[in-house]
This record gives sequence, C-alpha cells and structure tokens, in this order.
Amino acid sequence: MSTWTLFVLICDRGNNSRAKFDALQAHAADDSHPLRVDVIGGLVAAHHRDLLRKPLKAYSQTHKNLRVWTGKRTVYGLSAIVVMTYHPGLAARQRRGTFVKWDARNLLRSLGSSPTNNLVH
Repeated sequence: MSTWTLFVLICDRGNNSRAKFDALQAHAADDSHPLRVDVIGGLVAAHHRDLLRKPLKAYSQTHKNLRVWTGKRTVYGLSAIVVMTYHPGLAARQRRGTFVKWDARNLLRSLGSSPTNNLVH
C-alpha cells in the first residue's frame, strides 16, 4: 500500500500549457512517488470561444450576486470542471471600457491616424 501526496497547483491563464500538464501527468504516474495533482487555473478566452457564447440563461446557479455556469470539458487532454461566473456590474464596466476603446479608435481614424502609429517616443 502506497501513500499518495496531494498537490494543488493554482495557475493563471499565462502559465497553462500542454507541456506543463504532460510533465505533471508523467510525474503523477511514477509509482515510486505517487502524486495526485489537482489544478485550479484560468482559461484563455481565445482558446474557448464557445464558452463566451453561452447565453446568460445558461448560468442556472447563483452565489451571492454572481450567476454561475458549470460544465465539463477536456483541457490539455485532461478532464476538467469549468466554472464561469457573471457579475452584472463587472459586465457593464467591461462594456463601457470596450466602447471607450472603440470610440478612441474611431476618433483617431477620423483624424486620419491609426491607433498604432500615434505613440510618442
């Protein structure tokens, strides 16, 4: 009978990669040092665009002032539970930020400039 070691890895979107998860899985399979690795991490929206298209009515659970959606998917070859939250105040601030950026780009274009060539060095 072997003793397992539990390891919880928390990483943000910029630190997730298939190579890292493969290395963890290879180490976990080593019978001389049995290891269980649980991972909590953020997903890159561009890699999971279908999740961004989930309608708000699909967020059937609530926690405090958040609407919550949970589901399963394979991430880097591993079975994962995905949790997405929606906060109306944050969504409104993000929309305003998007519109501000859009308006700034349109203003620059109307002045005959592009957003990328107006940097001051």
